[in-house]
Amino acid sequence: MRLQHRPWTPWGAAQYRVQLAPGVAKVDCAGHGGVLVGLAVADDNLSDLAWGIGHRWGHYLAFEEDAAFAIVFYDRPEWWRAELEHRKRMWDDMVPGHVYTAEDITRHRNSVRAELAKSDDELRAQFWPIVTRWNPEDKLDAIRARGAEKRRTYRQQAKLFVGDRVWLGNRYREQGPFTIVSVRPLTGRDENGARFRLPRRGIVRRERGV
Repeated sequence: MRLQHRPWTPWGAAQYRVQLAPGVAKVDCAGHGGVLVGLAVADDNLSDLAWGIGHRWGHYLAFEEDAAFAIVFYDRPEWWRAELEHRKRMWDDMVPGHVYTAEDITRHRNSVRAELAKSDDELRAQFWPIVTRWNPEDKLDAIRARGAEKRRTYRQQAKLFVGDRVWLGNRYREQGPFTIVSVRPLTGRDENGARFRLPRRGIVRRERGV
């Protein structure tokens, strides 16, 4: 769908957007594009390898269209079929003109139909070489481990409740604890009673409230 109001993406302002599934969109920008997968959807549907390849962008995992997108469709071939169904509708509605001849349109229609006829295993075999072209096989275990850690961090940060105690910081230094007094906006109270707005992505440790 061509967009009149162009939302921002990691690759610039989106010009086209195709909804592949709830929480999953393929976006095209002026010079680039990719696939955006909501974090909750990614947690339920994507592998640790995908989490390691994608990068967090707000409430999404972002997969750039050249180097990263293939792992999304390797994990979920049905999302690729949704993209193909969109292409099929586009080419079925196309009429010959100064850009595409009748022969061009017929060739594209046949290509999309042939792709739609492939099995899940055939589609995965098609996408895996793209995954390993950008992510060498001897690095995959490290990428999976990084993805598992990113997933754990998301799960830690995703569900916070009033009364939880959290610590902010990084691998070298922690601040806290802060007791959560509000989740929207996320606000905590330190041990002296002072209240602070807390950045979700800065939380490194959490204890559930009683």
